[in-house]
Order: sequence, then structure tokens, then C-alpha cells
Amino acid sequence: MEKLDTYIDEYGGTPKAPTKTNSTTRDGGGVTAEGVPDGYSLTKAIDTSNYTSATYPWGQCTWFVYNRAKELGISFDPYMGNGGEWQYKAGYQTTNTPTEHTALSISLGLAGSDPTYGHVGFVGARRF
Repeated sequence: MEKLDTYIDEYGGTPKAPTKTNSTTRDGGGVTAEGVPDGYSLTKAIDTSNYTSATYPWGQCTWFVYNRAKELGISFDPYMGNGGEWQYKAGYQTTNTPTEHTALSISLGLAGSDPTYGHVGFVGARRF
């Protein structure tokens, strides 16, 4: 753990969360509440003002999915690993069918995800 702390310090440390956030001011891309495609809706608006970065770095996919799920009453372990590792966490059911209000873990380098970290997204929209 000491080596990890030293590495993080040497490379700029954990980014600080902004003092003001809203669903249209995100850095890292992705779909915001205002960018939901036609034919889809959110069951609850995205509000990042109470999101925490206790275990996942602010602005990363893991940070968003952990907090968005929490916002909807869904609990994920605060130590699921990188996005591509979420699918291997013991105690969680995995399927090949994305379902509303679930995490979608993408393996390293698959479908354009990061070759080192993979990616995780939150399935929060439904088609009507």
C-alpha cells in the first residue's frame, strides 16, 4: 500500500472533485441527463452533487457507476476494482443481457474500452 501511495503522489495525486458540478459539466464524456437519446428516459435525474470519491477516483467510470447506483438504492462494494474487473467480483450475478439499473462491465480493450482498466457503465435508461 505504501508503494501505491508513493506512486499516486509522484503522478499528481488523486484529482480533487470540483466545487460545483451539474449534469452538463462533466469531464470524461458519457451521456448526461440532457443527452439521453430519443426513445429512452431516466427513472431518476442524475444529480452528482452528493457523489463521494471515497474509494473511486472522481470523474472515473467506477466513481459514476458506484454513485449513480447508490442514488437509486443499489449497493455495490466500494472495492470492485477497475471497470473491467467488476464482472469478476464474487457475490454478484452476471449475465450477457444488460438490464435496467445494473452495472455493465467491459473487459480490458473490448469494444474500445481502455486496454489497461476496461470500463464500467450504468444501465439507467429504458426504451419506451
